[in-house]
This record gives sequence, structure tokens and C-alpha cells, in this order.
Amino acid sequence: MLVVTFLFTLCIIHVSPTVLDEQVIKHNVPAGEDILLHCLVTNGGSVVWLGPGGIMLFWKENRLTSDVRFELQRPYSDYWNLFIRNTKVADAGSYICNATQSSQTVSRVFELTVSKKAQILPSLSSGDKRIEEGGNVNLTCIAGGYPEPQITWYKVEDNQEETFVGSGQQLSITDIRREDAGVYKCMAFNGVGMNDTREIEIDVEYFPVILSRKIIKINKMDVKIECTVEWNPVEEYSWLKDGELIQKNWKYNPQLVQYNDSISMIGLTINQVEGPSDYGMYSCIVENKHGKASLTVRLDKSNVPSVTAPGKGDNGSEQNSICKSMIIFATIILFYINS
Repeated sequence: MLVVTFLFTLCIIHVSPTVLDEQVIKHNVPAGEDILLHCLVTNGGSVVWLGPGGIMLFWKENRLTSDVRFELQRPYSDYWNLFIRNTKVADAGSYICNATQSSQTVSRVFELTVSKKAQILPSLSSGDKRIEEGGNVNLTCIAGGYPEPQITWYKVEDNQEETFVGSGQQLSITDIRREDAGVYKCMAFNGVGMNDTREIEIDVEYFPVILSRKIIKINKMDVKIECTVEWNPVEEYSWLKDGELIQKNWKYNPQLVQYNDSISMIGLTINQVEGPSDYGMYSCIVENKHGKASLTVRLDKSNVPSVTAPGKGDNGSEQNSICKSMIIFATIILFYINS
């Protein structure tokens, strides 16, 4: 239901040689609301309503406009009121109530402004961007409304805090770095109603960089080699042993674990490392459309856990524990018998 705004402005026109004060009456109405302009004419006369640009809306009681939102309302014989329903920004301008008699015309002018809250226009504004590191990017945010909206830009940080980065319809970032990736928010405001916002995500792509590597002893017989990689986009990876491509089987299990959008763990589990046949040079290879990186790890006896013979080490310790428990138990029994 539209809120009807009745702005009662009295326009008393005496059709006589004396012209009333011709001060312009200014009004503002939010778009979508209604407005009523009152024009009171005494002593008769021929009344004409003119709209913006001098377009004739009504002549006496005759409708000359095809826009049905405009109505001439006459609650009493001296009233020639102009009612505008569901106002639009295009309705803004000068409205003139003219009364003529005996070749003499007097007028009252209404200056109407129609305010409209800021609204970002998606068809004219930027969408999400994908760009290679080192390039330049321009973001556009176009908004409509009256008064003309102001545009400000913010970068949404990982903790959801917003950092001011610029103002105006264009935001330019030159020599973009991976740290510049993320969500950018443009905000349009003009003091009418709520602000409007639009989020644009920038995805910065770059070649792979291997940050670290390590060898993990999973158990007595199994070993895992890990390479930590930073890259975007995440694409292809592989493992080589002594220059030969490793295929996944019971012996080798290549894997990729994604920590976040750009950090990955490239792993290779080697099952049942038994001797020199499993030793050698293992290479982690990562590649995307922007470049390639590799890192080689030597696996030898020093990286493999030693395996103890049965009866010694852990098993020997277990047997010793059992023997000690039996001796203690026997000692307790003998103590009670002697008692």
C-alpha cells in the first residue's frame, strides 16, 4: 500500500490586473508515493495545467495527457487540484497552474523533485574477476537514484572486517598480487532509504611454489613423503621415482589434500619399505597453466625405521613384562602361605 503524501499548497488566483506573488513552491516526494497540488482560483477563469517542459496536461476539465497517473480533482468549484499517483523520478520538474480571464493570466509554479534510493545496476556493474598475478584490473559500480548516489569501495577481510579502498564508480588495482585476492564491496548511498551494496570477488592466479617438504615414518614399514604447495589454480600433480612416473598401486599411494583455496599437501605413501629397491630419488611435480615446480627428496636407509627381530625390542619388552608380573604374583602367594 502506497503511502500517500498530500502536500496542500494553496494557490489563490484573483483574475484581475493584480498578479499574486509568483514565488516558486518547492516540494520533494519519494518515488512511488503520491502527491496532491492544490490550486484555488477565484472569480472564475479558464484553467490550464502545464507539466515539465511546458507539456499541457489539462485544459479546463479536458485531459490532454495519456498518463492516467495524472488526475484533475475538483472537490469544490474553485478548486483545480492536480493529483499525481505513484510518482516517478521522470515526473520531477516545474508544474504550472495558469488561470486566464479577459486576456489576463496569473500563475503559480510548483517545483517538484522526486527522490529515489540508490540502486546498483547489475547490468552496468562488474561481476567476479579472474586475473593473473602482476596484471591490472578495473572494477565498475554504477548506481541509479536521486539525488545522484555516492559510491565507496571496501575490501572484505578474512575476519569479515571491511577496509576502505576507494571511492567513485571505478576502482583500479595495478600490478595485482595474490594478497589482493578476495571480496570487494561497492556501496551506493544518497541519503534516501537504505544503502545498496554489491560484492565482487577477485581471484588472482599464479604459478606453483613448493613451500616445504618432509618425510614421515607412519609405522615400522611405511613412509610418507609430503610437499606443501602454494598455487592457483590447483591443477596437475605427479610423483617420479628415479625419473620414472609412479602409478597408484598397493605399493604407492599418491594423494592431494587441499588445506585452503591455494595451499595443498601433495603426498606419497610408500608401503612396506623393505630395502634398497625402495630407496632412490623421489620427485614431487606440480603444474598449472601459469608454470611448473618440482622438488626431489632422497629416500635411503636413514629415512626408514629400523625393524627389530622377534623376541627383541618391543616383543622382548612385552615378554619381560609378563615374566615380571608372574614373579610378583608368585611372591604374593608365597607371602600369604607363610603367613
